[in-house]
Amino acid sequence: MKTESSEYKLFHRSGLSAFWPLFTDNVTNVIALSAICIFVFNLPTEIVFGRIVPSAAIAIFALCIGRTQPVC
Repeated sequence: MKTESSEYKLFHRSGLSAFWPLFTDNVTNVIALSAICIFVFNLPTEIVFGRIVPSAAIAIFALCIGRTQPVC
């Protein structure tokens, strides 16, 4: 009887090709969010770049880290 070992590899070759589109999409969304906040809603740049952009970056990073966990 064969016993199969299911091993979760942290890094795959295809992981980089999946990372690049996700990264560029997230950066594009943050840039668009910043522009809308500054030019449409006339928010001060101190608030946008001091609070909104850093908190959006932390939220995106946390979401990406949460999605890398294996589903077993």
